[in-house]
Amino acid sequence: MTIESHTNNLIAVVEGKVQHGDRRGRELGFPTANIHDPDAVRLDGVYAGILHVGPTDDGPSYVAAVSVGHRPTFYGANALRLLEAHLLDFSGDLYGRRVRIELHSRLRPQRKYVDDLTLVRQLRLDVEATRAWAFANGVGDLVGNNLRIRQGFRRTTATPSVRDRSSSKEA
Repeated sequence: MTIESHTNNLIAVVEGKVQHGDRRGRELGFPTANIHDPDAVRLDGVYAGILHVGPTDDGPSYVAAVSVGHRPTFYGANALRLLEAHLLDFSGDLYGRRVRIELHSRLRPQRKYVDDLTLVRQLRLDVEATRAWAFANGVGDLVGNNLRIRQGFRRTTATPSVRDRSSSKEA
């Protein structure tokens, strides 16, 4: 099953291997899974989407707030263009894992912020907008549920946003 059957507005799909970044998202409290080749996404911006881990292995899926662009607050318009997916309520290591990211709703364009604090405030709003999008579009069960996490992922005090697609077959 693919999640796109729940939401009709599929904007773009990006597949790739999660790569190391400069850890700036983690330092700000919003760790991300980075994909260095987001050419399938036409417009830079922040999106609500779904990340599938090991898409050919039918791995778990997570709701994600996804940024695509040059990270203008820190690097300017000529920086490397990245896709950075912050998985809601997730703690684990995805480095080197193959993922598929589906972008379903564009929340806002990329912006340059005056400082880290202003950016963090906006990131919190983006995460809440993504969470609201998930519940409004029938994928709220990917946020804060109690399904098991596959090998390689740790359970934390926060409930992970995961659906084990191999055990849940919906139409």
